[in-house]
Amino acid sequence: MHEVVDKAGTVVAEDLTKRFTGRKSPSKNINRRLAAWTKGVTAEALTSVSERRGSALVHVNAAYTSQACHRCARFGRRSGDRFHCTSCGVVWQADVNAAINILHRAGDPDIALHTPHHKVKQILQDRTDRHRTRLPVQDSSPATAGRRANYPNRSTMSNK
Repeated sequence: MHEVVDKAGTVVAEDLTKRFTGRKSPSKNINRRLAAWTKGVTAEALTSVSERRGSALVHVNAAYTSQACHRCARFGRRSGDRFHCTSCGVVWQADVNAAINILHRAGDPDIALHTPHHKVKQILQDRTDRHRTRLPVQDSSPATAGRRANYPNRSTMSNK
């Protein structure tokens, strides 16, 4: 950890202090186990090392960072240490994919640290829906046909 922080002016990490939430209330035994989990130790160590080394530590909302493709931003499927993008068709190492998403999340103006996970999911789905519905110009009038010939859109360029 020290080598990474020595080289970085800013360290971006998911907020490890957030409690797990779900539909059901976990049992007391599960709560005790989760409280003792090493994420608290990792968070404290990262904060301590960052402060001593003079690096800025930026916490981001980690909701869905391990379930979305960092390349196309669509939801995929995680299986063990592999992330399978159902849209791109590619397979990523799951932790690398999540780390890249966490890095991108630091500059995301719409998803704040405490944005609820259901809202994060809606924001991500809205973005992919907007991206998916961008269609090429369908107007076939002579005036626009000449412009399209001079300035082809992305879909015609990718077919060449």
